[in-house]
Formats: sequence, C-alpha cells, structure tokens
Amino acid sequence: MKKNIKKGLIVSSCLLMCLSAVGCGKKDVKKSSKNTESSEDIMDVRAAKIVNQQQAILQFTTANKAGSVISIELVPSKDKYTYTLDGVDKKGIEYIYTIDAQSGSVSKKEEKGPIDKANQPEYIDFVPVLDIEKAGKAAIKLASNPDLNQILSYKLYSDGGKNIYQITLTDGGEGDSAKTEKILIDAVSGKKLSEDEIKKAEENKKEADAKKAAEKKSKSNSTQKSNSTTSVE
Repeated sequence: MKKNIKKGLIVSSCLLMCLSAVGCGKKDVKKSSKNTESSEDIMDVRAAKIVNQQQAILQFTTANKAGSVISIELVPSKDKYTYTLDGVDKKGIEYIYTIDAQSGSVSKKEEKGPIDKANQPEYIDFVPVLDIEKAGKAAIKLASNPDLNQILSYKLYSDGGKNIYQITLTDGGEGDSAKTEKILIDAVSGKKLSEDEIKKAEENKKEADAKKAAEKKSKSNSTQKSNSTTSVE
C-alpha cells in the first residue's frame, strides 16, 4: 500500500513538472512570437498596422480646410511609426504636424509662420504620385543588394518641379549589423534619380521661374507705360 502511495506521488510530481514545463514553453513561444511580430512590423512600413499616407494628410487638410503639402515623412520611432508633415494653409502659414501613425491622431502641431512669398516652397502634386507599395517595389528593384528588400522609412517631397520619394531600405538586421540604403526615385514614373539630376532640375526650375517673373514684370511695365501715354493724350 505504501509502495503504491509513494509511486502515485512520484507520478503526480512528474506530471506537475511536465505541465509546468509545457506552460512555460507556451509563454516563451508566445512572448517570442510577439517580439517577432513587433520587429517585423517596425522593419517594413508595408506590413505595419498604421494609417496610410492619405489618411495622415487628411489630418492637415481637414483641419485647415485644404492647404498644400511641402513634404510628408514616415519614420520608425522607438516601437512605433510617426508621420511628419510640412504644410502650408490657405493663408500662407506653414505648419509642422507630427502624427501618430498607429492611431492617426496629431501628437504635435507647430506653427512656423508665414512663408516667404519671394522664395515660395515647392508643393507635392499628389494626383500622379505612386503609392508607397508601388514606389517601394520600384526602389527594391534598384537596390545594390537583393537583401535590401524591406522599407524602413520614406519621405515624399517636391524639388525642381519633380515629385520625389526618398526611400530607406533595410535587410531586416538589428543594430550595427543592419544594412541600409537610401534610394531616390521619381514619384510618378518610379525611375531612379541621382542627386545631380535633382540639382539640375532645381536649377532649371529656378531659371524658368526667373524668366517667367521677368516676362511678367516686363508686361506689367508695358501696360503701365501704355496707360500713361493714353492718359497724356
């Protein structure tokens, strides 16, 4: 009888130890799975559970009843993503909006003041712009390393009359072992752009704007002279 009791106690103890080990194993797997999911989400904007670019822009345009966007950037910040939007309202006042990409709410709004009318910023023309899915695919094809196939962050802006995506790719590594590369592409065609091409486009636009301003001034002076002559007669 004593032998049976002793044997039963041993079996029970073994069962408890096994169940405890299984339980701990499940917790570890669950914890590991959670960490992996978080790491994957923060490594590629396309997999992250965040509001899209258009929804982020709506926070600015709705609050200001329209307005124009100079740039919008999406970057990882600690364990989440953040949008930074630079825009100008209808009155010509420039604002910087910081938007929580998970909730879509504005976490910070900074007024920078009136824009310089003599040196106005360039605004994004969103109608022909590629979405980040298509732009990302184009950038990955242009990467110098095939392992750079995840989109870590991006910025969309206009320069030299061109809509431009600056996309930062990563191989998914962590810390110092991570490999990254910044790719500049035409946000409409998806073609690769170099710094020199952007600089040249900017110079061409400045020349065209200066010529246009000179022609406008000349036309205005001619009109004034004509009116003055008519008045004297």
